[in-house]
Amino acid sequence: MAKITEKENLQKGIEKAGEKLGLIDAVVKEKKESEQAKTSKKQKLVNFYLSEEKEKEYRKIFGAGGISLSQGIRMSLDYTATLLKSGKLVLSDYGLHENLLEKL
Repeated sequence: MAKITEKENLQKGIEKAGEKLGLIDAVVKEKKESEQAKTSKKQKLVNFYLSEEKEKEYRKIFGAGGISLSQGIRMSLDYTATLLKSGKLVLSDYGLHENLLEKL
């Protein structure tokens, strides 16, 4: 009996590791695509509004990691898009949500 439980736990661990590796692979792929896009001469300025408090908060958070607010926002957008494409996140009228079907 104990061996079956250990084998099942090992199998579950392998499956979880595989999922994480798949996500890492997707992030690396997105990063490569992002770097290729940076070499493109065409860029577009995107404007949006933030409260002063949120701007200061985000600048502090990203600055603690040694990156600019602009770079942090781009990285966050790339990461969110990767999660949406992989099905880990779902976009609805109410916002971004973890895809609960992935956990079944």
